[in-house]
Amino acid sequence: MLTEIIKKDTGFTLLEVLVATAVTGIALGVLMSTIAQGHRQSFRGDMERKAGIIAETVMQHALSGDDISTGSGEAEGYPGWSYSVELREPEVRVTDDSDNPVEIELEGLAELVVTITPPGNARHFTVSRLVESRGM
Repeated sequence: MLTEIIKKDTGFTLLEVLVATAVTGIALGVLMSTIAQGHRQSFRGDMERKAGIIAETVMQHALSGDDISTGSGEAEGYPGWSYSVELREPEVRVTDDSDNPVEIELEGLAELVVTITPPGNARHFTVSRLVESRGM
C-alpha cells in the first residue's frame, strides 16, 4: 500500500544553474556598459561646460580694453587648463548656384579665436567670434 517510495525532484540541475549564471552575467555586463557610457558623457559635458566658462571669461578680458589683447596663459581657477587668443582676418566662403566657392571680404571685422586646452590628452575647444577690427 504505502510501501512505494515517492521520489521528488528538489533542487536545480547543474545545467540550470550554469544557464542562470550566464544570463545574469550578460545582464550585468549590459548594465555596467550603460553606466560607464553615462559616466563618459557626464565627464565630457563637464569638460565642455568648463571650457565654455573659460572661453567666455578670456573673450571678455580680451575685448575689455581699447585694443584687443592676444596671447596665451593658464586659466585662473582651473588647474591644468590653458588658453590662447588669436586675432585674424575672417575667411568667409560661400558657394553660388553652380557650386563655385566665392570669398567674401568683411571690411572692418576681425575674427577673435580662443582655443581652450584641457589637462591631459583631451581634445581642444575652439570658440570664435567676429569683432570690430579696430585698425587691424
